[in-house]
Amino acid sequence: MRSNSAARLLQLMKVLNQNGASSVQVLHEETGLSRAAIYRLLTTLQQLGYAEQLPDQARFQLTLAVHELSDRVSDTERLAAVAAPLMRALQREILWPSSLQIFDKGRMVTRATTRPYSPFVFDRGHIGAHHAVLETAAGRAFLAACSRRKREIVLDFLACSSNPLDEEARNPLLVSRILRDNARNGYAIRVGEVQANTTSLAVPLRVDGEASGALTVSYLNSALTLEKAEARLLPPLRRAAEGIERQFIVMGAVSGRSAS
Repeated sequence: MRSNSAARLLQLMKVLNQNGASSVQVLHEETGLSRAAIYRLLTTLQQLGYAEQLPDQARFQLTLAVHELSDRVSDTERLAAVAAPLMRALQREILWPSSLQIFDKGRMVTRATTRPYSPFVFDRGHIGAHHAVLETAAGRAFLAACSRRKREIVLDFLACSSNPLDEEARNPLLVSRILRDNARNGYAIRVGEVQANTTSLAVPLRVDGEASGALTVSYLNSALTLEKAEARLLPPLRRAAEGIERQFIVMGAVSGRSAS
């Protein structure tokens, strides 16, 4: 009986580790465990300090205490943990919502967001949301900041995709223009396109010197011109990204994580 409970607990932790922050419904679908059993297991993990519920959200994620068990938490989880308090500070300064998006399996995946804290939420973006790379400011900032070799691999991967969302990757002239503009500016912009009447600004985030994702802020076009947004939002967005990268390095040094 105890072995069955341990197996269920490990199964749940494995899904949380793979998917990141997840709702009980998602955990139920992924594991096949009953919702009642999942709530009991999550309570146990929270009591032990290995899981936490996201503020104002019905989602749960593993904590960095898991490092004590596995001697490794993924860079994505570390980055999200480091980013969360700095993103909340950013939100208090600029008010508009921001998101941390990491490249994973051909998509930009939202790993942290301040939407629960922002008074200016205009969409239903959530942790775990997947977005096409070239259609998003985050994806464009990420690609422009990648090393040449990594960028070639990512673009080849996207060009071979049968998903219509990746069609732009098969247009080398369009890709070159997007990357040229973003590389020159040091940040990326999405005006309208996939989300009408809004604009997103994104700056890249690097792990061990290589682009891993991007930090993005979004706003309504009716509230700010692009020029005002660049003047008001970009400086604090860049400071937040730099702070996240610094704290990530510090966390790695404290935990004994080896640089790759």
